[in-house]
Amino acid sequence: MTGFFERLARGLEAAQGTMGSEELARTNGFALTHSSSCPVAVVRRRRANGEVVVDIAISERTVTMTPDEFARFAAELSAFRDVVQGAAIAAGRGGAKG
Repeated sequence: MTGFFERLARGLEAAQGTMGSEELARTNGFALTHSSSCPVAVVRRRRANGEVVVDIAISERTVTMTPDEFARFAAELSAFRDVVQGAAIAAGRGGAKG
């Protein structure tokens, strides 16, 4: 019976060695004005199949996407930048109300 548990333990160690991922790159986290979270993006390669994925972590939530999905996400954010800047400028022109 002891041999069974030793073989089981070796099998688990081998399986864990192929699971997980290798970190390839990481953005620098930065403090946000209205939140205590620091958004971070991590590029990693999965050990099991070599797939490259991108993790976006904000607060306690992480989203994993493929490089193509990340490219679309980045393009959407880039296009949205003009909307955000326009709103900020318009709010500045309107003055503070209160």
